[in-house]
Amino acid sequence: MERVIHDEIDKLVKEVMKNDRNSNSATLCQLLSVSVVNSIWTILTGEKIPHGDATVSEIVKGTDEFIKNESLSGPIMMLPWLRYWMCESYVHANAFLTHAS
Repeated sequence: MERVIHDEIDKLVKEVMKNDRNSNSATLCQLLSVSVVNSIWTILTGEKIPHGDATVSEIVKGTDEFIKNESLSGPIMMLPWLRYWMCESYVHANAFLTHAS
């Protein structure tokens, strides 16, 4: 397992250096996410995925988008009563905005 992680770190460093020289649009966060997905996939299945694989990029982008869109679900899961308060606040705000117009 350590060998897999070290291999991915080496690939990540090479990819960062290549992107730095080429001024590519890939961010460090995206590159790191791809490396993590590759490490986990290799540990679970024994298969290595190339860094430029479109499927992995789609998985990382989809996961990032999901986390961005669901950023409030964490507090709601920890404090379930917040969803009632938030819904009630939203309803009152919409009613106020509707009548103010």
